[in-house]
Amino acid sequence: MNRYQKLTQDAAPDEALTGELLNVLKEHGWPAGFVDISWEDLYWVSRCLYLHDDSGASDELIIKALEHAHAHGMNLRNNREVYLDGVMMLAAKHLKYGQYFRTINYITELRDNGGDLPDWVHIYYCVAMTYAYPRSALTNPEGIIASLRAVRMQDKETRRMTQAAIKRYLDVSTEMLDDPQMKIADSHLNRLHEVIKEKGFDRLPEWDVFIRRAKGEDYRAYRPEPEEEEEAPAAADDIYAQVEVLREENQSLHRKIQHLEERLLQLQESLETVVAQPAVPAGQQTASPPQCEYLVTARRKRLLVFGDSRVTVDKLRRYANAIGFPASDIDFHLDYERNGRFNLNSIQYHSPYVGILVGPNAHSMVNLGDYPSMIAKLRDEPGFPHSIEIRTLAGELKITKTSFETALLRMIDHITAIGA
Repeated sequence: MNRYQKLTQDAAPDEALTGELLNVLKEHGWPAGFVDISWEDLYWVSRCLYLHDDSGASDELIIKALEHAHAHGMNLRNNREVYLDGVMMLAAKHLKYGQYFRTINYITELRDNGGDLPDWVHIYYCVAMTYAYPRSALTNPEGIIASLRAVRMQDKETRRMTQAAIKRYLDVSTEMLDDPQMKIADSHLNRLHEVIKEKGFDRLPEWDVFIRRAKGEDYRAYRPEPEEEEEAPAAADDIYAQVEVLREENQSLHRKIQHLEERLLQLQESLETVVAQPAVPAGQQTASPPQCEYLVTARRKRLLVFGDSRVTVDKLRRYANAIGFPASDIDFHLDYERNGRFNLNSIQYHSPYVGILVGPNAHSMVNLGDYPSMIAKLRDEPGFPHSIEIRTLAGELKITKTSFETALLRMIDHITAIGA
C-alpha cells in the first residue's frame, strides 16, 4: 500500500496531519514541478487535504498537484478508480473557483474516453456549461439535454444533485431572458420539458417561472418589495405588475417549502442510517477504497455574505436557520466602511468559502485594480468562489428578507449541484 495512502486512511484528520501533508507538497518543489514525488503520492496527499482541510489554504496546491499527477500517469489505463476520483476533485475545485472552462475540459476528456461514467460527470457538465456559456445554454440547450438524459438517477444523492443542477440552469436562463433580444425556440422548450419531466422535476417552481418568462409573460416595469418593518406601498396603476409581484413571492415561498421538505428528508435518512448502523468493535475497522462516485465529507460549507444591509445580522441569521442553512456557517460582513478595506485577494484560490452572497458595497474597495466593482472582479477574475448577487424583485442590489432568502436558496442549489 502507498505510504501516503496508509497515512491518510489510518490517521485521524486534524490540523497537524493537514499541515504535514501541505508541507509535503511545498517541500517537493511546487511551483518548480513536484520533483522526487510520484503521481500516486500526489493523488493520495491531495485527496486527504481535499477531504479534511476546511480552511481552503491548500486549494491552490491541490489543484496544481492533481494537474501534475494527471499529466504524469493519473489516467484510465493506470488506475480507473483513482483517475475518476482525481478528476472529480479537480473539477470540484475548478467549479469552486469559477474556472468553468477548465472544468468543461476535464469533463469532456472523460466523456471522449467513453465507458460507463459515473453520474457526477454529466451533472458537473451541466453546471459548468450553465455558468461558462449561459447564452448558448439557453438558446441551444442540446448539450444540457443530452447530459441530463445520461444521468441514471440511481440513488437519492444523485437525484438531489440533478435537481439542484436543473434549478441553477433554469434560474440562470431566466435571468438571460431578461434581455429582450434573448429567445429560445419552442422546439428547445419542448425538448427541455421532456427531459425535465422524464427526471421528475417538471413541477419545480423554477420551471414555472422560466416557462412564463420564455413565453413573454413578464411585467418587470414595476416590482415593489416592501421592507419587513414598513407598510406595503399604495396600489399601483398597473394591476398586471402587482399580480406578477405576488406570483413571484408565491414562487419564493414554494421554493422555501420545497427546500425544507428536502432537508427534512435528508435528516430522516441520516437518522435511519445511524440507527441501522451496527457497532464495529474497536480494532476491527477496515480502510475503505476511494469512492469515485461521491466524496462524502464532513466539510463545513461556509458562506460569505458581503454588503451594506438595513436588516440586522440577528434577523439574517434567523432567516438562514429557518431555511435550513446553519447561520453559524455564514460570515457576515455588513459594515459599509470596513468592507471598503476588505482585501479580496486574501481569498483568491485560498478560500474557506464555497460561495459568496453579494449585496451593495463600496466601489472604492482596496485591490480592485481596474475592476469597477467587487462584483465585476468576482465574476471576471478567476480564483474566487461562486458568487450570487442579492437583488430584490425589482432587480435592485439590496439586502432584504426576501432577496436574502432567494439568494441563499440559489446558493444552496449551487452547493448541492457540485456535491460540495
